Amino acid sequence: MPRFDLPLSDLRDYRPEVRVPADFDAFWATTIAGAREAGGAPVVTPVTTPLRGIEAFDVTFPGF
Repeated sequence: MPRFDLPLSDLRDYRPEVRVPADFDAFWATTIAGAREAGGAPVVTPVTTPLRGIEAFDVTFPGF
């Protein structure tokens, strides 16, 4: 069971200070553009598992 250092009432009201770096949007725009340039289609391969009632797949894709 998780343990917290604040009571539930304080956790419900907790609003952390979040500092967004100045280059946040530029970083993600560049990162996403680079991933798209890597190209390639996902490879989806069925896998056998002992689980019943589901279909399971190994999915490989370019990027990270």
